[in-house]
Amino acid sequence: MTGDEREQRVAAAAAAALQVPGVAFLKPGLAGRLRASASALARTGKGPDRRRADPTAGVRVRQGPPWTAEVHIVLQRGHRALDVTRAVRSAVADSFGETPVRVTVTVSGMV
Repeated sequence: MTGDEREQRVAAAAAAALQVPGVAFLKPGLAGRLRASASALARTGKGPDRRRADPTAGVRVRQGPPWTAEVHIVLQRGHRALDVTRAVRSAVADSFGETPVRVTVTVSGMV
């Protein structure tokens, strides 16, 4: 797998998750936040600019038999977590086409 292929799968999975009604935004995990801080510090000497958040920061994809996709979301109030996570899992799996993938969805909060 090339870096470009993985990035394309991450972008497709993130776009699919964000299209699901009830998803407010994707939330990066600790590793993603640390990576963003280190990158911003190296680039500018300052911390990360929260206004320019990475739209794929809440998605991790790993190749292997099968592929795995981890998606961290924040819900909008008024939506059932179970319904939204099932819809996100289905949408992300569909974004992989015929490629088998195991999708894990974590709800990190509600706004």
